[in-house]
Amino acid sequence: MTQFVPFLYSSANKDYIVNYDNLLKNKTFNSLNAPEFECATYKEIVVRNISELNVSSTINKARAGGVDMKNVNGLRSEFIKGYRTDSFPPILMVLPDGTEELWDGHNRFDACKTAGIEFFPLAIYTLNEEWKDRIQEAYYIVSLGMNNHAQCKPASEQDFITCGVIMVQNHSGEMSKQDITNWVNKITHSWTKKQVEKIVNSIYQKTVIATNIVSYPNPKDASAWVSDYVKTSKDPQILCSKESVYALKLYANIVRDFIDNDEVSTDPTPIVLYTRSSSSSPCDTAEKVQNQRSSIIQTMKKLDTMFLELGPKYAAMRAANPNYVLYEIIGALPQLNGVEDMDSLVKIDVDSIMKNVGDKV
Repeated sequence: MTQFVPFLYSSANKDYIVNYDNLLKNKTFNSLNAPEFECATYKEIVVRNISELNVSSTINKARAGGVDMKNVNGLRSEFIKGYRTDSFPPILMVLPDGTEELWDGHNRFDACKTAGIEFFPLAIYTLNEEWKDRIQEAYYIVSLGMNNHAQCKPASEQDFITCGVIMVQNHSGEMSKQDITNWVNKITHSWTKKQVEKIVNSIYQKTVIATNIVSYPNPKDASAWVSDYVKTSKDPQILCSKESVYALKLYANIVRDFIDNDEVSTDPTPIVLYTRSSSSSPCDTAEKVQNQRSSIIQTMKKLDTMFLELGPKYAAMRAANPNYVLYEIIGALPQLNGVEDMDSLVKIDVDSIMKNVGDKV
């Protein structure tokens, strides 16, 4: 059961006065282990006048959504009962130049401010000298790590991703997946290995890959790559996934050949996807590349379904052989440098893509 030590007492002159003497003598509170960080050193716990702190309480840089006002309101109600004896105080970081910054406890700071509580316990840490040029990275290590206990709103995957993107950008985008993984694991968290991989991949895609998208500005460039690396029984068709009109043109050509030929080939037309940027439709991140691929696959599926419903010859072929198809997406050109093998066709899980959209075509 959670134990609270009251610190607000009624007063004749004020609604209440603040007294932490009993809390500071409490055995449970005194037995709390100060969290350890490679970037900072713990000094002591002191009661400070928080109104004198220079804190922008509306901004918590380690939270994707900033301060959580629902949590703040809950804390205000909790403070009426007292201070949790198992709750480590907010962290006040002293930087090498003497500047003090609140690195943990933004919600508690706001709760005190709105409730008119002027004094509150703070854990004093000093930033280690070797981290003076990596202050923002140290901030994330401390702030995200301190959001991993039961009395707080845990840091979300998006919190880690948001901070990680800024951290990588501060390193000029020159970080490997392993570097990012090491950074995530420096922070106290409860993520599984799979969740860590998801966070790392997202950070990597939004930063490192974003500046390393291989471009095929001309269809001839894409065709040349396919000629060098893709060998199929039928000549592959390349499909730019930038706009749906390209899918319409290619599918129309496939249908024309199907209708004009008396002897229908049992081999589907192989299709290789590639993406292309333009000022009106930039494709400069891994997410945009993948979204373009997914979108053009859905467009091709819609066209195929329409033709199946309207084309008697196609319907007859499908009735005779349910596995018969006019085309097959055999992959995409590798364009995500550092993630995809630049000498191999990228396999596309079409079934998974269509399942995610409910196959409503």
